[in-house]
Amino acid sequence: MKWYTSSSLAGFSIIVAMGLVVVITLMVLVLLEAMVPFARGTKGIEESVAAYYIAESGIEEGILYVTENGVGDEDADPLSAASEDFWYVITAQWDMIPPAGEGESEFDTDWNTISPANPLQLEVGNASISDWNNVEFYFRVPDLDRDGSFVDQTLSGTTTPMIHWSISGGGDTMNATGSHVLAGDIDGTAINFASKTGIDLQKNTSFLSAFYATHCGWGVACSLKLSVIHPLELSSGDTTAPYLEYRIEIGNGDTIPLRFARVQGSGKSYGFKKDIQANIPQQTVIEALDFTIFQ
Repeated sequence: MKWYTSSSLAGFSIIVAMGLVVVITLMVLVLLEAMVPFARGTKGIEESVAAYYIAESGIEEGILYVTENGVGDEDADPLSAASEDFWYVITAQWDMIPPAGEGESEFDTDWNTISPANPLQLEVGNASISDWNNVEFYFRVPDLDRDGSFVDQTLSGTTTPMIHWSISGGGDTMNATGSHVLAGDIDGTAINFASKTGIDLQKNTSFLSAFYATHCGWGVACSLKLSVIHPLELSSGDTTAPYLEYRIEIGNGDTIPLRFARVQGSGKSYGFKKDIQANIPQQTVIEALDFTIFQ
């Protein structure tokens, strides 16, 4: 029989204890290796969500600014707090309607739409247009068959009045008289309204540009309204177009309010950044009211 002394037992216990420590340490390292990425991912999700809601704060501030300051007013305001930042940028005016790629047409996003049920109203007051000779309107039938050609997309009756216009400002209104946009004009080429004639409430006849110069100066709200007044029948047969497409190029460095103010908000939270956007209707631009239609 072999006897173990107390010193040898103590040495054996130390070896066993050290072995257990090594095993436990290895197990902990394995668990940490699995848990740390998960914890980091969870923290990243938390900060990403925080950045989104911080950006939402920027959007809310931008909406408040649009509400308080009215149509066409723009602003860029950075705000910060400790390790968190948010800011917003409002784009409410542009020199082209619609801005590239932001149009309503399902056939071409560089164009907006106008139809008998969807008239157009533009806020052009405060002398925002310095020279109407530089403003170009484009109207066309959308590429309904999506073949890339507009040769077969024309309206019947080339001399048929299709779009009526009126301009209101300074307590007076002028309506188109013999100067409507005709079916034959709706071919995607530029149309200038400067020399189009109309009649005002006193039955005086003048050019649109002359009425604008007299009635739509600084501090005066003024609106140009366009309305489709005839069915959109195609020359190719009994088919009708769902709407017309339009684009407006202002020129001369001038801008007018967009139908929707674009509010862009950004938020940061501990290295994470979110950018979001909201389109805010500018009601006095969108709501076309009190049309007087002469056919």
